[in-house]
Amino acid sequence: MVRLCKDLKLCFEEIKEQVLQGLWLKDLSVHLLSISHQDENSLFHDIKKFQRLQQARLSRIKTNMDDKDLKQQLPGKNITVPAEFNKSESTSNNKQRSEETIRCFNCAGSGHRARECKRPKRERGSCYECGDMDHRLAQCQRARRQ
Repeated sequence: MVRLCKDLKLCFEEIKEQVLQGLWLKDLSVHLLSISHQDENSLFHDIKKFQRLQQARLSRIKTNMDDKDLKQQLPGKNITVPAEFNKSESTSNNKQRSEETIRCFNCAGSGHRARECKRPKRERGSCYECGDMDHRLAQCQRARRQ
């Protein structure tokens, strides 16, 4: 990229801006933007320094975790997440409580989600009980009879 920028006869500040736009990490871009660099070499030196620090941190974190605690690797990143932070792994008490609070947006029933609902798909904005568009569940005559 730098070679292309030099072929276009861009000044160093424009080259720096192009390089920083191409970086994936926003924090790194902001940090490097705040530092005064003399030339491309000093900019690349700071980028390499950051990469070395990040690799050292990641290897230290990875060695401090047991393999059983490693749950998943985030896509596109070299960062691992311990199992204790995974929402799907919960105690049976929390699981029972969450099943009670899950509400279906198709029938307004509890204990399941709309994608698992056995009733026909309800049109958005219609009554949860009968599916009519002219009223809501609170005014539904069918719901009052039951």
